[in-house]
Amino acid sequence: MWKRYKDINSIKSSKDGRNILINFNYPNQSTFSVYNITDSKWTPLSKNTLAADWHPENSNEIVYLNRNSLR
Repeated sequence: MWKRYKDINSIKSSKDGRNILINFNYPNQSTFSVYNITDSKWTPLSKNTLAADWHPENSNEIVYLNRNSLR
């Protein structure tokens, strides 16, 4: 499945394994998106996202840094 996506920089699974945080197109125009394994849906993060990771205490939340602030 992942071979058809180009320029994947990182893949990080949530603690419960239901979601995957993916960083595409690094180092050019990095794009972050979350793939939900249960319903096979993609949810993109803001276009201004510079870095993202799963919250250390709540695996259902993502913390990310964009050009304006930490979210």
